[in-house]
Amino acid sequence: MRREFEMSMMGELTFFLGLQIKQSKDGIFINQSKYTRELLKRFGLENAKPRGTPISPSVNLIKDENGKDVDSKLFRGMIGSLLYLTASRPDIMFSVCICARFQACPKESHLSAVKRIFKYLSGTLNLGLWYPRNSSIDLVGFSDSDYAGCLVDRKSTSGTCQFLGDALVSWHSKKQTSVALSTAEAEYVAAGSCCAQVLWMRQTLQDFGVSLALIPIMCDSSSAIDIRRVSDIVLRFELAPEASWYSERLETGHIKKYCPQLKNKTANSNSRDFKEKKFKSRKALLTWDDSDESDKEGSEDEDVAQLCFMANDDDLKHNDIWLWHRRLGHVHMDLIKKLLSKDLVRGLPNLRFIKDKICDACQYGKQEFEMSMMGELTFFLGLQIKQSKDGIFINQSKYTRELLKRFGLENAKPRGTPISPSVNLIKDENGKDVDSKLFRGMIGSLLYLTASRPDIMFSVCICARFQACPKESHLSAVKRIFKYLSGTLNLGLWYPRNSSIDLVGFSDSDYAGCLVDRKSTSGTCQFLGDALVSWHSKKQTSVALSTAEAEYVAAGSCCAQVLWMRQTLQDFGVSLALIPIMCDSSSAIDIRRVSDIVLRFELAPEASWYSERLEFGMLKGLE
Repeated sequence: MRREFEMSMMGELTFFLGLQIKQSKDGIFINQSKYTRELLKRFGLENAKPRGTPISPSVNLIKDENGKDVDSKLFRGMIGSLLYLTASRPDIMFSVCICARFQACPKESHLSAVKRIFKYLSGTLNLGLWYPRNSSIDLVGFSDSDYAGCLVDRKSTSGTCQFLGDALVSWHSKKQTSVALSTAEAEYVAAGSCCAQVLWMRQTLQDFGVSLALIPIMCDSSSAIDIRRVSDIVLRFELAPEASWYSERLETGHIKKYCPQLKNKTANSNSRDFKEKKFKSRKALLTWDDSDESDKEGSEDEDVAQLCFMANDDDLKHNDIWLWHRRLGHVHMDLIKKLLSKDLVRGLPNLRFIKDKICDACQYGKQEFEMSMMGELTFFLGLQIKQSKDGIFINQSKYTRELLKRFGLENAKPRGTPISPSVNLIKDENGKDVDSKLFRGMIGSLLYLTASRPDIMFSVCICARFQACPKESHLSAVKRIFKYLSGTLNLGLWYPRNSSIDLVGFSDSDYAGCLVDRKSTSGTCQFLGDALVSWHSKKQTSVALSTAEAEYVAAGSCCAQVLWMRQTLQDFGVSLALIPIMCDSSSAIDIRRVSDIVLRFELAPEASWYSERLEFGMLKGLE
């Protein structure tokens, strides 16, 4: 620096970039009291009543879409000012970072939380950082985490700090990039981020000639410390690479783990907020138109395209056109007219049977078009229908053979299952790209096949998630489904004639089965007597934080379908009392009794809706 420009001695450093620095024989004290007073005056809070904590433990900030908007410029200005203040005030780091998440569309509740921070600052103006002169240079890291503290996406927040001797030299509070599925995992990810900072500081000290051996990282979760010994858990950290990276440093001997035995923990085993009294004691040490499609403009073909998904090629014959239509909640005669005009139906049902069962639809149909008797129904929209004195059998073996031939898999070796239990499909960004048109064509064909093959529903829906950018691994999984189909061509649905009309629902769920976003997958089916009449497999809209919660959300989606079917049966004069929903989780059945858990389902409304129906006596849960 002396070679580049002239240097002069201006006296002892007392102020630097807003930091007030007081040097004494015992050490250095750094704070920002002057800057804090200016902020309080700037935002009109200099006379506000001081608060004991920077954030209320009883307030959980959410997007608050129904809240009143506030001046976003003012809000962002307050957040920016507070973020700079964290340079000497680690005690407000967590609360400031929590409020900073809502800068895009701030509401009154968010502004109130920010003002509380300023009120807390007004009573703690003189707090700052103390660096004693004779402190050692032993580097120690501390890590901690809450659990699913963010109600918006259920992610946890990591908090870390690093001491050089008795001096606090680094700290941060940051929301984790992935959703932790246990308190141990949340703590482990926090330890990973602490490790990254500690190793950077270790390298910096080495540049100054200070060598350090093992660096301790303090963590109050023995489960998080031991998690690296369980290989199947460590593998899940591809969504949080810093955590597995932390595990590698433990093994190579760069850092050492400790679980301190604390007499008075600041939080309980569930990582909940602690009260103001404990906070004060540690402050000195240190956030989807259901409008009628027929009314829309355009040609008849365009209307059909809006109502239905046509999976066909131009060179296919007329009888090879397959239709995948949406489920309708009522008889849609305009749609039926279009299907008949396109000759997509061969063999009408017995007219007398229809007149007995759905006379309104039949009479309306007679007015709209001429009806004729073409014999017993044997084929309908790709479904082969075999009627006998014992019942009706429905399958799609002809359609399946055509698919195998179309995709060149008619001679493939059959597989025993539609999906391998050892294969976990992910985005596979480094995988080889495949023809997306071919992949989507295979998926579309398989989705229509699920109309009579519930055994492939789960695997097809899993593969369908990767249509945006399919890779070789995804194509391989789809081909396995076709190989399974080649060995099970004659499977289908059997509807016995003398079955009862008792409606029963079944629900089940995996737990964090999707490695991309860690969401669980619900599977439900409904039986009318001995006949399987409805089924689905669908990824849940929110991340479940326990197996019980995943099972409960699955039961909620099953409830929605069961109640729709119950109403349909009532339209035909069939009244049902309590409808059992079978679930293999007693915790999921009992979860509605725990109010603080039920409240968490604002991200999965179908689940709390299910709870209401249970309470109203419309359903009953059975284990």
